[in-house]
Amino acid sequence: MKVQKQIVTGALAAILILSTIFAGCAKKNPEPGYKKAFYSAQLVYGIDTLGDLFQIFKVGDVMQAASAKSAVGFTERGLVVADEVTKALEDGLPTDGFARARGVIALFKDAVANNVITFKDERAANIYANSVATIEITLNLLEAIKANNQPEVARLELQRKEKAKAATAKISPRLAATIPWYQEAIVRVTQLVTDVAVLSPGVAPDIWKAVHTKSAATHQENAARLASW
Repeated sequence: MKVQKQIVTGALAAILILSTIFAGCAKKNPEPGYKKAFYSAQLVYGIDTLGDLFQIFKVGDVMQAASAKSAVGFTERGLVVADEVTKALEDGLPTDGFARARGVIALFKDAVANNVITFKDERAANIYANSVATIEITLNLLEAIKANNQPEVARLELQRKEKAKAATAKISPRLAATIPWYQEAIVRVTQLVTDVAVLSPGVAPDIWKAVHTKSAATHQENAARLASW
């Protein structure tokens, strides 16, 4: 058992290092439109991860069913707005979706402050807060890209990397080896990084296709959770 725990701990440590390296890894010198597609994928895949985290927290009994259901409801609202934002970016159209998306993020934060969404473990709350904060940075980054504000794009890309590094530093592989829900949450967040890294070398049309596919699947997952919880 001790050997198995050491293997799990070592594997998680390696995963966390890779997460820091690959966080937000858009390719260098991209073609026009690439960053809109790539960071739209970061946004939609991040929202999908948030829903999976709520399920992990619920099954792991660190989040009550009512809180988890409320959280998934907010997640679905956020995804609807994200769909509008990403579609406008893809088609080069104006949108007021950024302001409405921030409104949904504010609802997430207010729900925690007002005990609509509650956690039984501070570590779950921290993972949730970091995930929402990363989504918010990504949204701001997309808005800067749409406005062609290159200094702000560079600042926010750096902020995303620093956020990933800080979040990774707070995670304990040792605890993950002994707490199943915590390990599952770390693996799920790492999967997000891996999935997006796979998209990184691609071209914009292929990334947009992946964004739409992921969004459709996430809407289905959200609907199933809302119906069964």
